Amino acid sequence: PKATQRPKSETPFARRADFVSQEQEGTRAIAGSIYRADVDLTNPLGFGLPSRQLYVFRNGTTFLRPSRNPYATAVQYTPAPLVSGYVSRTNLRQIRNSAAVVVSKAGAGRVILFADDPNFRHYWHGTSRLFTNALLLGPLLNLPEGPAGISAEETEE
Repeated sequence: PKATQRPKSETPFARRADFVSQEQEGTRAIAGSIYRADVDLTNPLGFGLPSRQLYVFRNGTTFLRPSRNPYATAVQYTPAPLVSGYVSRTNLRQIRNSAAVVVSKAGAGRVILFADDPNFRHYWHGTSRLFTNALLLGPLLNLPEGPAGISAEETEE
């Protein structure tokens, strides 16, 4: 070929493994942004926290639905949760009012679900208290029945 001609690409960019468009990956990622959440201070997981308002560091796209039992959702994102960082509109809609921490019955015990790693690189100390409380107070959690007999144990519809 001539020096001014570009060589023909054998594989179009859209199909190359090393080329991913922003729309496919970059904009869907939640990579290190900060969100505002509301903590139920009557829940033992909130023990020792000075305020209902908690700033949560997110680094993933796991979204939890709040439990139908109000006693089982220990931490919930606010209606306007984004404080700092980038998040796509789609992910922000999913984060709004979603749960950050949910307690669920599992057999004779309890499972405490965190939407994100509360100890991520031991960088974000605000949520490490929740993790410590989950470890130390988790066996003591008693989930009362919610209004109208709603159980903390939920089934898929």
